[in-house]
Amino acid sequence: MGGQSEGMSEKVQRVRWGWGLGLRLVVAVGGVMVGGCAGVGENAPLKGVAMPREVTFWQPWLLYTHRAPYRALHVEVDCVEGTEPEGAWLDQVKRFLETQCDKPGGVTVRLDDRIGRGEAAESSSAALALRHIDGPPGGEAFMYVLYYDSGLNRKLKAANPQAIAFPYPCAVFVDRAYNQKGFGDNVGGEVLLHEIGHLVGTARSFNHGDGAHCRKKNCIMNEAFEYHPQRKWVSGKFTPQQEFCEDCLLDLERWRAQVPAAGLRFDGPLLVRREVGYQVYALPHAIHLHAGPAATVKREEVLAFLRAAALGRGGPVDGVTVSGSAVGPEEEVAVGLAAAAMDPAGPVKSAAAALDRQIRKQKAASVPAAGVIPGLIPASPPS
Repeated sequence: MGGQSEGMSEKVQRVRWGWGLGLRLVVAVGGVMVGGCAGVGENAPLKGVAMPREVTFWQPWLLYTHRAPYRALHVEVDCVEGTEPEGAWLDQVKRFLETQCDKPGGVTVRLDDRIGRGEAAESSSAALALRHIDGPPGGEAFMYVLYYDSGLNRKLKAANPQAIAFPYPCAVFVDRAYNQKGFGDNVGGEVLLHEIGHLVGTARSFNHGDGAHCRKKNCIMNEAFEYHPQRKWVSGKFTPQQEFCEDCLLDLERWRAQVPAAGLRFDGPLLVRREVGYQVYALPHAIHLHAGPAATVKREEVLAFLRAAALGRGGPVDGVTVSGSAVGPEEEVAVGLAAAAMDPAGPVKSAAAALDRQIRKQKAASVPAAGVIPGLIPASPPS
């Protein structure tokens, strides 16, 4: 971002914070049960606990289910070489989204970048996503899916498939190394559909679930998949959980009738939440807070700043990379930072505090108001 914006101060820090929803594999007698989900940090339990307000207060899934403000939906799928999803899995997701999301302009599910295995061997999944996510070609709602293989990077552990609920509730990460007894290969379509179900708001009702997963045993949104490798020889399917239950479909029917928040929009791949005096920009595992009028920061600047977190060896491993900028009259910036300090999302509060400290240092050093602190100022070196 450097000197491109007048009066901009910049700060970045790494905080351990994040919410994900996904499937975890445990061995059961006679087969395999796939269950549980991930919460704060990597593989932390969220079972039976309602998602916090950081995830739910803005209802981002309405951008997918309602026809406004986006009449079409674009799903970008990136994959590391050798982890490509089957075409049937993507077709299944496309049919579901076409049926359950009110998008008269259509749904596109596109296999995009094939990432080299050499790059994957030295990168976290978050770093891969930040480097390769492109966004929709036009004015569509946007989802992002990444297939990767943690086995290529000796620093990583196999991770259960996850829908990233916060800070970027628009992404699914699937580790093909998570494949005990062929689970990932044999029920890959059902797993992807389950994670996409999280993004569009299924099982949010406490009438039939915990706010994240459904209690109905045979619903595809149940927290545990019943998986028997031998079952296909009997029924043609590896799991009885092939469909969304009636209650989950009623959730979607309700969401299709609700209009999304006016301040929540996509700008390319960025999910932008505009509040009074500040804006929050999100990508997978990354947040940028801008204090001041929205017109004083450009999409390209925010993308460049957030992606800088992926340039270090390995990039971010877990939690959220938080950065901030401020442009505008001192009074407006101060009002924006004060409002951001009370934001429902903890990382936004952290970014507001860090940015405020940076501005105070700048003033104490008698840096002119129009001056810029160039470059990225990390709180800790990238891993």
